[in-house]
Amino acid sequence: MITHDIYKLHKEVNVYDYWIIGDDLQSCDKQVHWIYNNYSWYYILAMYFKPCKILELGVRFGYSLKSMILGSIASGTTKEKIYAYGIDNDCENLNCINIATNTLNKLEINFNLLNIDLKNIPSLNLQNFDMAHVDARHTPFETYQDLQLVKNCIKDGGIILIDDARYNNVLPGIKWFCLDNNLDYEFIESCQGIAIIKC
Repeated sequence: MITHDIYKLHKEVNVYDYWIIGDDLQSCDKQVHWIYNNYSWYYILAMYFKPCKILELGVRFGYSLKSMILGSIASGTTKEKIYAYGIDNDCENLNCINIATNTLNKLEINFNLLNIDLKNIPSLNLQNFDMAHVDARHTPFETYQDLQLVKNCIKDGGIILIDDARYNNVLPGIKWFCLDNNLDYEFIESCQGIAIIKC
């Protein structure tokens, strides 16, 4: 099980969410509980898997994407090799894509962020991504649909991460997706739970 090695790395590296997010933390998020034990896990997961091409559904302010990019860089991946692609529909009307764009611009990597509602996308014309992160729609059926969308974009042996995996509005979609695709998932005990699927 890969989670054993990931827990070990998390303990060894001893990185904190506030260090990762830094000045990019938005005022509306300063009091929320999930800031405290979430993004360090994305940093560690990227350190472990070393992705060059990262896809994210549900970018919001770009915290998770930033965490994965920094983790990959910490593992030795050069900035020139990193490419990030993210989608968000800004359902909270917080100007998310513009804020996330400002966050990622500071990292000096290649990226593309789109403001699109996933329910209007039957497929993504993307391929050969090393890692995908799904944190978009939060019903079992929509989680299943989002996972099917990213599965076709991930290269063989690539990794899918799913946030909020401990909750009943997401976990059934993960189980359904794994059953339909003959895949298994492992679980990281972050604040909201992160599922890991190796394709």
